[in-house]
Amino acid sequence: MLALLVLLSLQDAAGRDPDSLLAARRLPEARRAAERLVVQQPSDPHAHLALGWVWHAWPAAGRYRALDEFRTAERLAPAEPAPLWGQVEVGYRLGSDEGEGIARGALLRLLELRPGDRAAWARFLELYHDDAIWRHADRVLALHPDDVAALERRALIAIALEEPERADSLAARVLARRGPHVPAWLVRAEASFQPTSTRAGPCGPTPG
Repeated sequence: MLALLVLLSLQDAAGRDPDSLLAARRLPEARRAAERLVVQQPSDPHAHLALGWVWHAWPAAGRYRALDEFRTAERLAPAEPAPLWGQVEVGYRLGSDEGEGIARGALLRLLELRPGDRAAWARFLELYHDDAIWRHADRVLALHPDDVAALERRALIAIALEEPERADSLAARVLARRGPHVPAWLVRAEASFQPTSTRAGPCGPTPG
């Protein structure tokens, strides 16, 4: 009898958990459970995350509502990456220039939080870049002047911006901090083949 009561109580708890209901693809019930959590705990970022993921799974119309919930969760927990990853997924799901802009903005904020996040950097590289976007990424990573991953990525950005002297300098700083490192050597090799640029980059004009 005790085992049956425990089993029933576990089933009841799962029936109130939006994550479990979502995993079971019981979307209407998951939505009700998540909305109830948001009403009961409006300042809990995890409640908004749960509702955001439910809306993300909702056919077509739920994506913008998911984005609203993920942005609310970010506001309530600005140091947490989960709300930003939710926004990335919404952006990819929306597609088009608008969706790409949403995903890119969230990825840049992820890199600001965690410059060494490999998944965020890989996703960022999948998206369109122009000089302004590269420079925005460089400014974000420059907030972490002692982080080796940030230095390495800034060196790659300098290559993309055709700023070989800055790329070489950043790669040299990576090598000074972590010792032998093939990606940094490759950046220095690439920089040596680029003509010295006179374009104005994030750190000002590069001498000719």
